[in-house]
Amino acid sequence: MKKRNTCRAGPGAAREKRLARANGGAASRFYGPGLLAREQDCDLMHTVFRALQRVYSPLNLIGKEIQMKKSLPALAVLTLLCSAAYAQSSVTLYGVADVGIGKMSGQKTGMISGDVVNNATSYIGFRGIEDLGGGLKAGFRLEQYVNMENGATASANGFLRQGNETYGRAAHLWLEGGFGQFKMGRSETPSYNAITKWSIVGDASYSPSLQRYGAAGRWARSNSQFSYKTPVLGGFSAEVAFIAKGDHGDKAKYDLNLTYENGPLAAGIAYNKIQDAKANYALGAKYDFGMFALSAGYYDTRNAQLATPLPGGGNIKLAGFSIGGSVKFDNISLAIELQRQRKSEVHYQNMIQKYKKYTEGVVEAKYALSKRTFVYADYLRLGNKNNYGLGIQHRF
Repeated sequence: MKKRNTCRAGPGAAREKRLARANGGAASRFYGPGLLAREQDCDLMHTVFRALQRVYSPLNLIGKEIQMKKSLPALAVLTLLCSAAYAQSSVTLYGVADVGIGKMSGQKTGMISGDVVNNATSYIGFRGIEDLGGGLKAGFRLEQYVNMENGATASANGFLRQGNETYGRAAHLWLEGGFGQFKMGRSETPSYNAITKWSIVGDASYSPSLQRYGAAGRWARSNSQFSYKTPVLGGFSAEVAFIAKGDHGDKAKYDLNLTYENGPLAAGIAYNKIQDAKANYALGAKYDFGMFALSAGYYDTRNAQLATPLPGGGNIKLAGFSIGGSVKFDNISLAIELQRQRKSEVHYQNMIQKYKKYTEGVVEAKYALSKRTFVYADYLRLGNKNNYGLGIQHRF
């Protein structure tokens, strides 16, 4: 009889073992030497598969209950289930590379990266998202600034001078569902998110409004921030953020916005306040007519955040308004934004020192090479100084 090289995982295997025992422990006469051990392994595998089939065989397909056939290994079903679970999670690498040549007031012409006349500061980021089921998702975002001139990052001696924040642009975890989004860590403030909606040049580094008034008097990003954003209802959404006393110099911080974005109209209100200090606010709107767009904003900063605090608890107060317009021609876009100060004061104890009020602005030209790459040129008038930039940006 022809020898078989496959093990028998069915009831016949037990019969062969009985024959082997009847032969004094010798191997079956139907098979070659050593097959008895393989038959024992096959019996074990068969027992495991049968147990798995009893657990996972009831499958519902289009409302009908079907029985898994023995020819479909239960282990393959488990593999498919695990693959489906892993497919619900993802991590993405992304970022911006922005570099060019420019001339800052009082400096010689040279390469620019992370400068005020760059469209954006280069960075590399990682974001992850996991579908938890039932409409609930969890995710994270980590973003690190990069100097395209020499590869430096935002370190203690880095070009951004932001301390030793490796992921100084963003480092937070979030949870999202039908209730909205809850976020913890370092991230953009609600005030900043509102202002960039109506700025005609968006969040460009050379925005005169952002350069003069910041994110309604504060920095664009905050550490140790808890924030919550509502779902969008009829174009409206709100975002509120809080920083506890222990994370903010024993003075809690509150930041919130209310925005509307529907069709060609985008508008918003930004408000933030430090405990025992006066509040800052800003409001504005932008309307996109298709080929061209117009924007306007107002800013009132009564407690400005400074890199170096004034001695004796002095405080800077700024106020002003901005107008802007842009036009598009195929791959070319032109934009202009002007801001005019109506208040520029330093309050120190019972003294008020008034300073010159400036009219500042930027002219921007872009040419899109693709959806992710463009070249740009800008002229920025800041204070009473002129600054120029010419660069290229790629997003990935």
